[in-house]
Formats: sequence, structure tokens, C-alpha cells
Amino acid sequence: MLSVGRWLVRTARAGALVDDRAASDLELLGRPLELYAGTRVVFGVGGALIGPLLWGAAMSAGSPLPFIFPVWIMVVGVIAGWFLPRLLLRSAAEAARADFRHALGAYLDVLVLLLAAQEGPESAIEIAAEAGQGPAFAELRRATWQARLSGDAVWDALDDLGDRLRIGELREIAAAGSLAGKSGVAVRQSLTAKARALRQAALAEAETAARKQSQAMFMPLVLMGMGSSSSS
Repeated sequence: MLSVGRWLVRTARAGALVDDRAASDLELLGRPLELYAGTRVVFGVGGALIGPLLWGAAMSAGSPLPFIFPVWIMVVGVIAGWFLPRLLLRSAAEAARADFRHALGAYLDVLVLLLAAQEGPESAIEIAAEAGQGPAFAELRRATWQARLSGDAVWDALDDLGDRLRIGELREIAAAGSLAGKSGVAVRQSLTAKARALRQAALAEAETAARKQSQAMFMPLVLMGMGSSSSS
């Protein structure tokens, strides 16, 4: 798939293969564009083969199908095969963004503690990024290192990271820190408020997920109860 993807990336326009959202999803997941492009081609070709295979199976069974049937199946198969990798990519990216937001809450807690201990904002950001493992902390470390090497403001680096990965909460944190200026107290107060908001959002999300699971389990439990009642 990689070789097919490389050929497609060389010959096709980038916009035909990946939009801004897909590019952000690929960067978040650390997946190469060539693999994604190759997967779309392979899935499309596989979808196109479904129609002829069904038509051939029907002919072998002695039940020939109208010629238009495999043609329509081919068209539907190509479209479904081309867009299925995009849907899978978006689903995986949304799960990764949820994990990133959870890690961001832990990062903020450490950052606030460092600021409360009179650590400078710039150094606190770097130390907090070293406090955890996983993809989110790795991205935060990379952003802070790049800011230090380039001489740019670390808040700008975090804002750029949030923009590229479509993590709105990270951009809000960067904006809060930037607006608070260089005062450690002001930055700590602003980031403490953001940490509290993140925790409340995570709690609300967990409650919503638990409520949906409870609702999904309600009908099976009712049916099981009715079945046990009728059998007794």
C-alpha cells in the first residue's frame, strides 16, 4: 500500500487526497500520507471487485443476474471503499483527541503546581511537559523544545500545535497564558481556571457516556426480565 500511496501522492493533487481536517488527523495519529492514500486506493479497488465477484458467483450457481447489477455494485463499492478509510481515520482521530484532552488536564495540574511553587512560566511549561508519557506529552515537549530553539514565545508554539492538531482547549490555554503576560501569579490564576474548566468538561463527558451506556443496557435488561418472568 505504501508504494501505491507514494505513486498517488506524486501524481495527484494533495487536495484530492486529503483536506485540512484529514491532514490534521494524520498528524495527530502520526500516520504517513502515503499509507493513507494507498489504503484508499486499495479499498476502492477492493470495493470495485465486489460486483464482478457476485455476478460470477451467481453465474456459477446457475442464477445469472442482470448486467446492470454488478455495475451498480461496482460503483457503490468504489465510493464506499474510497471513503471508508476517511471515516475510520476520523473516528481514530476523535478518540486520540479525547485522550489528548485528558492528558492536557494532567499537564495543566502539574503546570499550576509549578507556578504556585514560584517557578517561572517559561520553565514551568517545559518541566510540566516532562512530567508525563504518551503521545500528548511528546507533542507538548516537541513544541516547547522547538520554541526554545527558535526563540519564539512558548505560548505561540502551543497555540500553533493546538491549531495543527485541532485541539481547541490547547489553544485556549495558550491564549490564557499569553494574555496573562509574564506575571507568574496572573498566569497561574488564568491556568487554574482553565484546569477547572477542563475537569468539569471531562466529568460532564464521562457522565454523558455513562448515561448513554445505561440507556443502551435498559432495553436488554427489560427483555431479559420479561423472558425470565414468562418462563417462570
